[in-house]
Amino acid sequence: MQTKEEIRVQPCITAEDHEWLKQLWQEEWGGTTMITCGTVHSLTDLEALIAWEGTERVGTLTYRIPSITKLG
Repeated sequence: MQTKEEIRVQPCITAEDHEWLKQLWQEEWGGTTMITCGTVHSLTDLEALIAWEGTERVGTLTYRIPSITKLG
């Protein structure tokens, strides 16, 4: 029985990481644009984390932290 490696999560920082994300989005979502709650997002403009198992990329999380505006 083969032992699985621990999953680690790291920021998307290298050119290879960015290219892998673009390819993943193209294959899984049909492109790099996503619409949520009526807002159009360019996935390439968002922050991303990549999950690794050993030397293999196995998943991703893409997110945006909205700016906070002071009221009053």
